Amino acid sequence: GVAFDYEPQANMLFVRLPTDLRETLVREGMIGAPVGQPDEGLRLVCDWSVTKDDVERFLAVARG
Repeated sequence: GVAFDYEPQANMLFVRLPTDLRETLVREGMIGAPVGQPDEGLRLVCDWSVTKDDVERFLAVARG
């Protein structure tokens, strides 16, 4: 159910997530509360100081 609006090319992803996944990521503190409608895309920005472990934790939460 995840769809990318644009091909990732930097530290930003423009993505559409299922509502339940968005809610999980907010609850786990991975993203802030999204603005707009649930079917609207999100811009996810990764700070350059994020570690591989941080990314793996995000993916583990996203995979459930």
